[in-house]
Amino acid sequence: MKPQGPSRRQGLWTDRTALALYTVLLILPAVVLGSLHYRTLRQDHRAQLAAIPARAEEAAWRLTRLVRSYYDELLRSEATRPFYQYRESYFPEDTLGADVAFVPSPLAVGPVIEGVSAWFCYTAADKRFDEMVIFGAGRQQSSAWPALEQQLETLVHDIGPLASPLSLIQNPLRLASLQVSSMALPITAINLSEERDINCLLSELPALRAIQDHRVQVQVYGFESRVRPAETNWPSILHARRILVEPAGRNWNMPACFGSITRGGNVIQGFMIDGQWLFQDLPTQLAHSVLDRSQELQLGNDQVAHDLDRNHVTTLNLAAALGLVGPGGASVDIPISVAVDTAPIRSRLRKEESRFLGLASLLALALTVGLVSMLRSVERELQRARETENFVAAVTHELRTPLSAIRMHGEMLRDGWVSEPERQQAYFKRILAASGRLELLVERILEKRQLTQPTATPAASIAASLNELVAQLADELYPAESGGRRDLVFKLEPDLPRVLLTEEALRSIIANLVENARKYAPVDVGADGSTGEPIEISTLSAAGSVCLEVADRGPGIPPAERRAIFKAFYRVGDEGTRTSRGTGLGLHLVHLQASSLGARVSVAERPGGGARFRVSFATPES
Repeated sequence: MKPQGPSRRQGLWTDRTALALYTVLLILPAVVLGSLHYRTLRQDHRAQLAAIPARAEEAAWRLTRLVRSYYDELLRSEATRPFYQYRESYFPEDTLGADVAFVPSPLAVGPVIEGVSAWFCYTAADKRFDEMVIFGAGRQQSSAWPALEQQLETLVHDIGPLASPLSLIQNPLRLASLQVSSMALPITAINLSEERDINCLLSELPALRAIQDHRVQVQVYGFESRVRPAETNWPSILHARRILVEPAGRNWNMPACFGSITRGGNVIQGFMIDGQWLFQDLPTQLAHSVLDRSQELQLGNDQVAHDLDRNHVTTLNLAAALGLVGPGGASVDIPISVAVDTAPIRSRLRKEESRFLGLASLLALALTVGLVSMLRSVERELQRARETENFVAAVTHELRTPLSAIRMHGEMLRDGWVSEPERQQAYFKRILAASGRLELLVERILEKRQLTQPTATPAASIAASLNELVAQLADELYPAESGGRRDLVFKLEPDLPRVLLTEEALRSIIANLVENARKYAPVDVGADGSTGEPIEISTLSAAGSVCLEVADRGPGIPPAERRAIFKAFYRVGDEGTRTSRGTGLGLHLVHLQASSLGARVSVAERPGGGARFRVSFATPES
């Protein structure tokens, strides 16, 4: 095969280079932007995972501070409670009149105060624990009260004593919590008296009213905490304070039932914290306002296993945050943990990655479809360019040969080089033959233009007999110089139905098919005048259609070329090396004429070798 010219190779190379550059410029930004977006997703995911420990620790501290604020508020509320309410009933200030009116203590009848299990009071001077009074603020009727009462008594006996009065005076911190007030002597005497007989108080009422202007000093120290480590679930917490009352002295002739006031008062009062409320119920209740959905509160030692692949756990000591210490300053360990489940973050990353991959797949699919379409379009354009180039080369060749013959013989006749009448007639015939070739070329180009324009497409409007028209066209298929009908044979099947066609269309179809066969599969003529197997023109019925076939014994059409040969200007091989003349329009005109008639044209291999072109016509009924 002759190599292609440098200009053609350069043009194809330029087209492919431009296409490759365009493809790179289209895909490269998408790949870069997609990679940056995916990298940003991964970086955000790592940043979220890296921020989990700090978020968990911050949440744990917020929760402990909130628990501490509720706990401190409870302690402040109890610190402001009057000392004389630690009785079954008490005598309010400024109420001494004609009668003694006792008021039930809230520690005895309620309401229940959340966070405090029970209150107690006993005389500290003689350590009279057996006379200790325990209050439940309404819990005395519950089934759990006996056990709670026993627990409080045990705590009061077992936990170390409070600071002595002398130590209180010498301790600056205790002095800072000291509250000093003065109360009327009768009110103080009644509220500190151990007398429970109301008649004793009523009988001495005149004497009490006589000394109601005398006041005594009452010293109330702040609460001290005592913590005993937990034996079961939660540690036991006791808060106690000391009440010192100035002695009234014996000069006032106090009644016997108020004899204790002459010696003053030294009372221990306090309350026991509900450990379950402080270390479990309160943190659980407050966690809803502090923790987000990904964070989970874990209390005590019942913690979920620390799975680094699923969650992160931050643990703080709640007892230390509340300022609670055990005996001798020993630490009390009450762990409070915040676990952050990383599964939602990982799940969100997977969803974002899935969305990204889905969008990337759609983009890749769109780019692929676009590139494939563009490649096909470019290939079609290149194919058209090659076909046009082949057409130009073929037309140039087709025009040059007859024009050269016309010019040469015309000049010879003009200059008188031929004087014999026989030779002059031969030259005239050659000029006419060359003119016929030019006319046929022009007609085919015009025929293609008319058939490809919808307004100029002939309509298959008449029903005719295929056999009759083929017989009428038989004489036209032999040129004058053929010397007789030596390369064609007709096989017409009788009794064929009428089909939709026109004589002009059928003439064009048969002429182009026969010319194609003669051009690529000529019949050999021997020295003795014998010929090979001729080109066969036949009509038949096949698959419910009426068909026209033109079969030859040439090299045949390769399967890969059988659809392309009906395109305009398409010719098998290369124009630079092809020896057979033609423009590549013959089979294309067959296809156009068949389409205008509603017929179909196809090519198949002929049994025994060669090609078989078939045109299947439509009948009026179909």
